[in-house]
Amino acid sequence: MAIGRAFVGLAAIAVLASAALTTATAEEPNEDFFTATILPPGVLLVEDEFGSSGGANPDTIVGSRGFFGDIEFYDDDASPYGDGHASALYGVPTNSGSIDFAVTGYPDEFFFGGHSESGNYEAYVTVFDFFGDEVDNFTISGMLLPGAVDDHSFNDFEWLNGSYNVEINNALQVGDVDFFTYTGLTPGEAFTVETLDPTGAGIDTVLAWFNEFGSQIAFDDDHDLDTSYDGRLSLIEGVVPEDGRLTFGVSGYPDYDFVGAHDESASYELLVTIPDEGLAGDFNGDLVVDAADYTVWRDQGGTPTEYAEWADNYGATAASNAVPEPSTACLALGLAIDPLMPKLTEDWLAVVFGGLLLLISFGAVLAAGGDAGVLKPWLTTPGAWEISPLPAFGVRTFGIAGAAAVLAITFGAASRLADGTPLRRFLPAFGAVFLLALVAYLGEEQKTFNYWGLAYPLWAIVLGLLISNTIGLPDWVRPAVRTELYMKVGLVLLGAEVLLGKLLALGLPGIAVAWIVTPV
Repeated sequence: MAIGRAFVGLAAIAVLASAALTTATAEEPNEDFFTATILPPGVLLVEDEFGSSGGANPDTIVGSRGFFGDIEFYDDDASPYGDGHASALYGVPTNSGSIDFAVTGYPDEFFFGGHSESGNYEAYVTVFDFFGDEVDNFTISGMLLPGAVDDHSFNDFEWLNGSYNVEINNALQVGDVDFFTYTGLTPGEAFTVETLDPTGAGIDTVLAWFNEFGSQIAFDDDHDLDTSYDGRLSLIEGVVPEDGRLTFGVSGYPDYDFVGAHDESASYELLVTIPDEGLAGDFNGDLVVDAADYTVWRDQGGTPTEYAEWADNYGATAASNAVPEPSTACLALGLAIDPLMPKLTEDWLAVVFGGLLLLISFGAVLAAGGDAGVLKPWLTTPGAWEISPLPAFGVRTFGIAGAAAVLAITFGAASRLADGTPLRRFLPAFGAVFLLALVAYLGEEQKTFNYWGLAYPLWAIVLGLLISNTIGLPDWVRPAVRTELYMKVGLVLLGAEVLLGKLLALGLPGIAVAWIVTPV
């Protein structure tokens, strides 16, 4: 069945095209604005990871010792430095001009060494006189070991009757920071950039947007637009500048200065989204605000604000964008089926549309008096060729165009029902995907390649690798990159072709075998 093989060819192309969307990876080093990874035009999703910082940050407790060496005051997590688990004391009297304090690990509040914390730290000491004026400051470096208590003692006559502060910084292990520059964007377009957690590791990010000179424009730590993010991921909204470039820095919490002061270690993704505002109230993207949009609003649990937009714009159209053929057929097919199958999954969409194609084919065969080849002139693939690919078309040109139209109508309607993809975006994108599938078929039909068994899946892989490693997947092609949908519909058709053919050959015994043996 030629149309079944066409689906598999499309799936092979789409798999590699999908890879072009998701496999953009950082090029190290990219730890600052000047070494940012430059992403090619069309790449909106990049993946990277924070490497291990090489050691954990110790969870400290600091305490001041009195004249007899006992702990008078202590603190666990009050320091403004570090990762939130560093300690600080303020306004501790110097009395005789001495500074005596100890550093231990949590939970050793008695300073007996009962802890397992380890790692480097710094203690920032600031000394004040009787009137509260700063008279001295210095830094102490230390390494806390499991079960150890580090004592620090200093004395100076200028510190008599004064006080001191001691603040611990426990985040001295340098974490990873990544910078990315997106290019080829349309100036003046609104955008949203957000960090994603692809592995569900609970990564905690901070995100900043930088201008062309490296100055910070915007910053975000924990956005709350999606409660599933648990307040750990970051999001920034803005407008693309005149040069069409966006540079972002990604680091781990609490590295607000983007210098690596964090201990995060996990994979993340950075996604830029260019919203398609479209026509207010046009929730299904068909350029008309009508009852179908209300159905989408209702089924997706829309907000009162969105309902008001729909009501205010009911009957409005985007007159400058007439829906061309064959999108009218896609629209009619989608609207005809839509009331019959609310909220179907992609698996069921594949079954429904694959079954619909089979029913149409079966009807055509019946109408032709049982001629199984009645659709071949209308739906076909390229033929064999040796030097020039032109002979591969010839009388098959009309059939190839027919296959393109049938697939465009089928998947245009399926995509519309799956996620509301506008037909005006899907059809041009599908045309590009179909051309790639056509090129893959031409590769297989070349006589020498065919002799050596170089089939179309190989050429699909070559094309996908070529695209993903050169220009990347263009943004306008993304609506038609539907790998799983193509494969599922193709499997429905090919499965029906093979299994039904065997049943028909076996006759009634074959049907009995299918009904009795298969369930067992």
